Amino acid sequence: MEPETVIAAVSTGLALSIAVSVPWMTFKLALRRDQVRWLRERRAQLYVDLLTGALRSWLAIANITSGAVFRPVDRHGNVADRRLTPSRWRWS
Repeated sequence: MEPETVIAAVSTGLALSIAVSVPWMTFKLALRRDQVRWLRERRAQLYVDLLTGALRSWLAIANITSGAVFRPVDRHGNVADRRLTPSRWRWS
């Protein structure tokens, strides 16, 4: 076999390999990005659902129908009618 024929065959094989592998790798990368985006959106929706559920539970348990959402609770579990102020926060 002549050197030119070998070089042409190797070049053709290399070009074919690149022509097949590059689109495949690009497709896999795009698919991975879509999966990550989908997971991120699902996680954000889960957080919203959890926080909404927690807020609704608090409003129902505290029997809050109007006014401030965050209100002081005494040591006996009684919820006050006034709003919680920063001076009443205790971080212990």
